[in-house]
Amino acid sequence: MSSIPEALSEIQQFYKGANIFITGGTGFLGKILIEKLLRSCPGIGNIYVLVRFKRGKRMEERMDKLLSDNVFSVLKKENPDYKKKLIGINGDGANSGLGVSPEDRLLLTNEVSIIFHAAATVRFDEPLNVAVAINVNSVKDIIDLSKDCKKLKACVYVSTAFSNCIQKKICETIYTPPLTYEESNMIVDILERQDFSKDIVGEITQKLIGKWPNTYTFTKAIAEGVINKFARNLPISIIRPSIVLATWKEPLPGWTDNLLGVNGIVAGVAVGAIHVMHLDKNKKCDLVPVDMVCNAIIACAWETGITKRRPEEDIPVYNYVTGPENPITWMEFQSLAHSIGYKSPTNAAIYYNTVIYTKYQLLYTIFEFFFHLIPALVVDNITKLIGKEPILYKMHKKLANLTRVLSFFTTQEWTYENFQMQKLWNRLSNEDKRLFPSSLTLFKWHDLVKTHIFGMKKYIMNDKEGNESEARRRQIILYIIHTAVRLLFVFFVIWLIWKIFH
Repeated sequence: MSSIPEALSEIQQFYKGANIFITGGTGFLGKILIEKLLRSCPGIGNIYVLVRFKRGKRMEERMDKLLSDNVFSVLKKENPDYKKKLIGINGDGANSGLGVSPEDRLLLTNEVSIIFHAAATVRFDEPLNVAVAINVNSVKDIIDLSKDCKKLKACVYVSTAFSNCIQKKICETIYTPPLTYEESNMIVDILERQDFSKDIVGEITQKLIGKWPNTYTFTKAIAEGVINKFARNLPISIIRPSIVLATWKEPLPGWTDNLLGVNGIVAGVAVGAIHVMHLDKNKKCDLVPVDMVCNAIIACAWETGITKRRPEEDIPVYNYVTGPENPITWMEFQSLAHSIGYKSPTNAAIYYNTVIYTKYQLLYTIFEFFFHLIPALVVDNITKLIGKEPILYKMHKKLANLTRVLSFFTTQEWTYENFQMQKLWNRLSNEDKRLFPSSLTLFKWHDLVKTHIFGMKKYIMNDKEGNESEARRRQIILYIIHTAVRLLFVFFVIWLIWKIFH
């Protein structure tokens, strides 16, 4: 087991001997948070991870799967005994009291001193009852648990920079929520008891959320109100990361494990499956690397734990966003991504990488019909004729839905304040700045986008090193096919015009 350094930094000293409770620990951000805590906080106590029963897998099986992830490969070399620090807790954030047994709850309240609540459903189109259960009620349950913890030093709630996206300027404060905790549960209860059809529930939900684009951001706003109402006497804080990308540096550059959000768009464009995007290239996009997000979360808990706050003072809120200090537009991002992707294509490509961007909904609908739907139907019918399984229409439906739910965020921009985050960074010692780099001025966008794309190729598309020449040959062939398709399309349009007028 790795030895503990003689001199610990301030943050390391804060975590020494501390037992941690993490919800959302089996998710993308949760894995990086666990790995970073174990690798960079020597002497840390046990980390209790809430694990729910999923797809027939017991808690022990899910913990084994978590620990076998390659994100822990660096930690495994440095500290082979790291698994001894991780303890799974049976539960489910969607259930009352987090679904934790009385025995486990007693264990947590007796032992835990730091809590990270990162569990959430990130599906934008989640039914309201599910979104309220996971995104709202679990926050109230965490507050109740925190109040019973005998050794509590800090609790950090991971929200989102878009929880108040109906505001054009978002400050580091808790806004008035659209509904209270009681109101949201009362509405859910009424909808469930009335046994409405799915379509009617959908219509009621749309009227209810109003200007909010989806149930995710809507319930996240409610959750912040829950904290403001019920947790004012706790050492608690809120951090709001924006759109989370793959890792910048730690523990593995470019590591990611999902196709959610921007990851899905980047992958779809890279393989030639997306040719039209509903996006305003002149708007700012706010993207943050996941390892820096976790460094910021760790630092937030430290500052929350060492800072005395009177109950009448506002609960600390940290906007973790690039806009104020290191902004980039969608045009700049896509230009970097295209340039890097063109020089280093993927072996997983099914068509040439070419994309049309438009901020107009009507144009997007027309282009999407001609460049996504029609080609998918044509190719799938050809695939059926040669006896193979059609897949493009299914892929088209998934990508169309992804683009639809993201269009609200790719066609608008927000002005953020992040003074609290800047103050926190300036408060860190030089050693803690080195150990837990979280200032979003530290990276250059070219380097981050390049790392992200190479990470997507390696961890999502399973590109093997040494196959670059093969990928370039594939790109040339796909370009020839793309050129032929364009010529055929032009000839078809000319023929159609000739037939119409003659």
